[in-house]
Amino acid sequence: MLSVLTGLLGENDIVTTEVGQNQIWAANYFGVKKPRTFISSGGLGTMGYGLPASVGAKIGCPDRRVVCIGGDGSFQMNMQELGTIKQNKLGIKIVLFNNSRLGMVRELQKTKYCGRYFQVFLEDNPDFIKLFDAYGFKGRRIDDNSQVEDALKEMLSDEEPFLLECRIDPEESTL
Repeated sequence: MLSVLTGLLGENDIVTTEVGQNQIWAANYFGVKKPRTFISSGGLGTMGYGLPASVGAKIGCPDRRVVCIGGDGSFQMNMQELGTIKQNKLGIKIVLFNNSRLGMVRELQKTKYCGRYFQVFLEDNPDFIKLFDAYGFKGRRIDDNSQVEDALKEMLSDEEPFLLECRIDPEESTL
């Protein structure tokens, strides 16, 4: 997914990340083409960082395409920023990895606490596509790798906000 996204984005496009597994995967598999085009909180663990960072990037660089890579847990920390995106007509694209988990926390609880899980399961997530639709934004959900390239091309095909929700295995790991 992220290597395909790398190939489809231009050298001046900006990518932001949320915090969690998505951030680790982006750091490992997204190919940064120029300095200052990959914006992440690093290892600070600031869940909810990616969407506001993408708003700032798009306002600061309105002529550049901005893509936020996030996970379902971190995205929900600041999903109210969809209102900011709507009000300011910001064509931000969001790739949302949805595993119905706080994935990085689950991983740590599995490896460091012998699988004694606490507050990491998000089975009652909202329907993110319906949420985007409520704002008048486009969205698409995929659950198979064969859909990745077409879905990314659709997401990047116009200037409007777009959510690409990628359902992933809840047991997927960064390790």
